[in-house]
Amino acid sequence: MKEQELINDLVSGELPPERVPEVQAMLESNPSLRDELQSMQTVRGLLAKQCQPMPNPELWSQCRSRLDAIDGTRRVEGFVGRWQYGLAAGLLCVLLGVGLIQRNGLAGRGVSAGDIPALMSSAPAFGSGRSATVAPPDQLNLRRANLQLLAAFEGRHQGRSFRLYDVQDQLGVMRLVEMPGHSKIEGMTRSFDGRYLTGTVTNMPCVAWTEDDRVFMLMGGRDPLQLESAADLLRQR
Repeated sequence: MKEQELINDLVSGELPPERVPEVQAMLESNPSLRDELQSMQTVRGLLAKQCQPMPNPELWSQCRSRLDAIDGTRRVEGFVGRWQYGLAAGLLCVLLGVGLIQRNGLAGRGVSAGDIPALMSSAPAFGSGRSATVAPPDQLNLRRANLQLLAAFEGRHQGRSFRLYDVQDQLGVMRLVEMPGHSKIEGMTRSFDGRYLTGTVTNMPCVAWTEDDRVFMLMGGRDPLQLESAADLLRQR
C-alpha cells in the first residue's frame, strides 16, 4: 500500500491496529510525510466544522452506495486518491466564501422587509427633524406629490447602502426608504392591483416598489391605500 494511503487511513481511523507502528516509524523517519499528515488533519478538522448532519439518512445511504461503486474503478480511485485533499480544500474555500458573502448581505439583490427595522435603528429617529443633507432621488417628484422634505439621512448597514427621507404632506409625516442596487422585495404581500407590495414595518403600514434597480419603501401612520396614492404622485414624472 502506498505511503499516502496509509497516512490517509491513519487520519480517517481505518488503519488496522497492527499497521500503526509501521506508519509511526515512517513518520518519524520522513519529515515530508509528517507535514502531509498535519495537512490532512488540518483539512479534516476544518471540514468537520463546516459539515452539517445529513437530514435524510436514506438518501445519504444511496449516495454512499453510488460513491462506493465509482470508487471501485481504478481510474477514479487513482484520481481521487491523488487529489482528494486538494479538492476538499477547494470545496472548503467555496463554502467559506459563500458564507462570507451571505454574512455581508451580498448574496443576492433582494431586500427583506424584516431587515428594515435594523437598518432604521442606525439612523435618526422617525420625525426627528434632522436637517436634509441628501438630495431626493431623481425617480421621485416631491413637488408634484405636494411633499415637503423635512430630513434626509444616508448610511450603510451590513454592506448595503441606503437613504432615508422624512417627508410631510397635509396628512402628516411619512418616511421613505431608498436602497440602490436591489431589484427584489421579500416578506411583503402584493397589493390588490399588483402595483405595490404592502406590509408593516416598524409597526407602521408600508408600501414598496422597485424602480431603476432600486427598492423604495414608503411608510407612515395612515391607511395603505393612502400610502399608495402618495406613492403614485411621487412616481409621476
